[in-house]
Amino acid sequence: MPRIAMLRTIFAIAALVLITSPARATLYNGSYTVSANSDPSVGLAVMTINDFGSFVNPTTNSFIGLNVPGGSTHFTDLFELFALESPPYTGNDLVPRPISVTFNFTSPSAAAGVISGTTVGIINDDAFLHWNGPLNLFFPSGNHLAITLSDAQFGDSFNGVVTAQFVPEPGTLALLYIGLVGAFGLRNRRAVRH
Repeated sequence: MPRIAMLRTIFAIAALVLITSPARATLYNGSYTVSANSDPSVGLAVMTINDFGSFVNPTTNSFIGLNVPGGSTHFTDLFELFALESPPYTGNDLVPRPISVTFNFTSPSAAAGVISGTTVGIINDDAFLHWNGPLNLFFPSGNHLAITLSDAQFGDSFNGVVTAQFVPEPGTLALLYIGLVGAFGLRNRRAVRH
């Protein structure tokens, strides 16, 4: 029984260290590229306009100093999209077409990944964008970032806004320590039972 009490104390201390450690912001630099169908002969054609960062062109946008506070979620409008075709949507417009966002981070260390989704026309006047995800990036520097993109409705007369949600996860080293303490505690608990 003393060991169980000791393990509870160790878990409590580890939790307190994680909770009370200063939540530092991390500044991320890099770029993202949006790839979507723009050919009306193979589905609903869409166009994207980037909202984020200092350098903008039709396909790739860079970001400098994306400030993601530790321990909290950061939201950013990433880009807007609209239909290049007018409704009513019919035929191949009603077939989902792929869309993707490729993230390339250059600092605090290099990491890259893709979030994919689909765009599709709806029988009335609207179209819909749905994302798969989230994208989990593990940086060599030890940072872990989860990125989720928001679904959106859009059309030819109104833009859909895609918001990126950046969630910093606990450092892999902290998770390793908690896992080791848990494994040690489980081993000792089994030893006490036998």
